[in-house]
Amino acid sequence: MKNIAWGKYGLSLLLVALASVLGEVVHRMLEPTNLVMVYLLVVVIAAVFLGRGPAVLASFTGVLAFDVLFVPPKFSITVFDTQYLITFGGLLAVGLIISELTSRMRERTMHALERERKAVALYRLSQGLSAGFDFSTIRNIVTAEILTALQSESALYLGRHGQLEKVEMAPHEKQAAEWAFQAG
Repeated sequence: MKNIAWGKYGLSLLLVALASVLGEVVHRMLEPTNLVMVYLLVVVIAAVFLGRGPAVLASFTGVLAFDVLFVPPKFSITVFDTQYLITFGGLLAVGLIISELTSRMRERTMHALERERKAVALYRLSQGLSAGFDFSTIRNIVTAEILTALQSESALYLGRHGQLEKVEMAPHEKQAAEWAFQAG
C-alpha cells in the first residue's frame, strides 16, 4: 500500500514536470501568467486521479516550477516583480482548494457506492427471505447472501430453549457458536 501511495506522489511530480515541458514549448506564445493554467490543470488531474496529497504536492511544486522556469530572473527563486507573488498565491490557493474539493467529492462517491452495495445486498436478502418457508431454506439464503456481500463463509444456528440447535459441526465451530450464543 505504501508503494502505491509513493507512486502517486511520483506521478504527481511527473505531471508537474510534463507541465513544465509543455510550458517551455509554448511560453514564447503566451504571457508567463497564462502558463499558470497548465499547472492548475495538473492539480485538477492529480486531485481527480491521484488524491489529495499528490494534488497538494502538485500545487506546491507547480508554484516552485513556475517561479524557477518562467518568472524573471529564470532559474532563481528570487522575484523582482511583486505582481508574480499574487500569481503564486493565487496558483497555490486555487490548487489547494481544488484538491480539497475534489478529494471530498471522491470520498462522497466512495461512500455512496458503499451504501449502494449494502442496499443491494439487503434487497437481495429480503427477496430471498420472502420466498423461504422453512428454517433450512432461510439458512441457505442468508449464508449465501453473506458470502456474496462480505466474501466470507458463515453459519446460521437457531437457539431453542436456551441452547443451540443440534447440528453437526466441527468442535472449534461448535465452541465459537456456543460462546456467541451465550454472550448474546
